[in-house]
Amino acid sequence: MRYKKKNGFALIYTVLIGALVLISIVGLTMRIIPENTVTKARTHSQRALAAAETGVSQVLFDLRNFGTDSNHPNVFDPNSGSLHYLNADNIKNLIDSTSGVTTYSPYVTNPTSSSSDNFETSYQAKIKVISNDTINNKLDVDLYVLGTVKDRSGNVLAREAIKTNFDISYTKPITETETIPGAGIFNYALFSGGDIVFGGSAQTVTGSIHAVGSIDLGNAKNQVRVDGGGDAEAERNITGKGIVTGKPFQGATPVPFPELNIDAYKGLADAFRSGTAPYDGSKSTYPNITSPHVLAVIQSYLGAPGSSSSLAGINSFYEALKNGTTGLSPAELIIANLNLTTAKNIVYYVQGDVHINGNFSCIGTLVVDGDLIINGHAAIGDPSDPGAAAILVKGDIDLSNGTADLYGLFYATGGLTGKGTFYCEGSIATKGTIDVRGNYTVKYHPIINENLGVSETTKTTTTGSYSVTSAAGAGISSTPSDYKWWKVSFDEFQNL
Repeated sequence: MRYKKKNGFALIYTVLIGALVLISIVGLTMRIIPENTVTKARTHSQRALAAAETGVSQVLFDLRNFGTDSNHPNVFDPNSGSLHYLNADNIKNLIDSTSGVTTYSPYVTNPTSSSSDNFETSYQAKIKVISNDTINNKLDVDLYVLGTVKDRSGNVLAREAIKTNFDISYTKPITETETIPGAGIFNYALFSGGDIVFGGSAQTVTGSIHAVGSIDLGNAKNQVRVDGGGDAEAERNITGKGIVTGKPFQGATPVPFPELNIDAYKGLADAFRSGTAPYDGSKSTYPNITSPHVLAVIQSYLGAPGSSSSLAGINSFYEALKNGTTGLSPAELIIANLNLTTAKNIVYYVQGDVHINGNFSCIGTLVVDGDLIINGHAAIGDPSDPGAAAILVKGDIDLSNGTADLYGLFYATGGLTGKGTFYCEGSIATKGTIDVRGNYTVKYHPIINENLGVSETTKTTTTGSYSVTSAAGAGISSTPSDYKWWKVSFDEFQNL
């Protein structure tokens, strides 16, 4: 009996000891599993934080090594082998910014692979411009970087967002635009955007000449080509045996040739026929064509806005205005401020090639959207006021056989060629070559026309380059380990 009792107690002891061991194991397991989970979470959080710090370091590296000038090592050269998160355009846009937030794409720093790593780390940056002192070329920015850790399935294991603030000192190109009035080329008897070639007995009797290219004075030794003390200016060279009574200049100071703004002149021609600015009384030197009856009379000569006027209509209008036979009463003409003085600021538009075979009288500005062909005996302009007419040609001026008398400014986007005899009192300016080989005489006369400014040109000069001279501040030093940053929430990063 005693033996049986001892066996019973042994069984009880065994069960109790086993229970205690089981409880200990369960308790230890329950303690270890949360601790392991917390340890893993803390590890992933540290990885996310390290990725964010890497992003800060990379952004600063890109900024500090950026430059587009020839003297600055441009680390953004794709052949340099360097890693870049911000590209050159990113930094140029940042330098040009005055405010706002720019978000950059995520960059994976440790992609998942077949190695023992079973997670992926990445960073993403956002830069917020606080201010841009464009006088001192200094940006004040906040840099936000989000570090993220994901598992192989793309599930987010941890996120950490940090923020830092610093200044960016930079340089950028400076662009200066100079407006050069078109009238500058009209200060010459002859101005060519190409060459000037003399032949026969051709000459200028007053005024100077200028060629963007060369000047050929011809082979005649005693032939005066530039008379009256005028100079011959060639931006390249001067050849030939002709005489210049003033001074010949080779390598002369460049003078830009203004392009013809055909749309602007067409708009002015339409404005005159519709009574809109500047022909609405807003400028005292222009006619005031706002009266319905005055508009109707003008359109009867020149056509409706948007159409091409005819040479015959322009000639008839000018002759009627000069002779007082327009059909408008003296009172209407006074109210309309329409007279031979204000008529110098009228613009006419003709589309297509124009042939002039006889007399064509007008003052003001005639724009020919095509070539100008002068045949036979022709007279253009008004000899009583040679400075009042400007003929602007989008094409060539061709002087055919015969004679021609020209009074005013003659401008062409092409060149001037021809045979026969002509006399010009005014000025000739062409973008192409001026070939005057016949019996040509040009007497310079200044042009008085407010609308010639529409043919101005602009000269743009850009100096300097984009570069970052420093990226530092109270929270940023040159050593990555010394970077000062602050943690921010994921929501704050997302909602920037």
